[in-house]
Amino acid sequence: MSASVRAVNGGSGYAFSPSSVTIGRGGRVAFSNPSSAPHTFTADGGAFDSGVINSGGGFSFTFRSAGTYAYHCDIHSYMHGTIIVR
Repeated sequence: MSASVRAVNGGSGYAFSPSSVTIGRGGRVAFSNPSSAPHTFTADGGAFDSGVINSGGGFSFTFRSAGTYAYHCDIHSYMHGTIIVR
């Protein structure tokens, strides 16, 4: 099972869409940045870090362990999301 998350320009600023996804163990999440600003997809606990992704770029990560992975954008600290791995 896989999922995708995008960095989007919402009404009140940038956001991750969707803000939460659920996948199975061994699933992959494709993160993309179609917005005009650079963003990162950075796990709060250090499990993954995309580095800076400019407009049109992307990053993917395969989740091997079950758990809840909170993540954020290092550039825009108000951007938060969650990956739930079952």
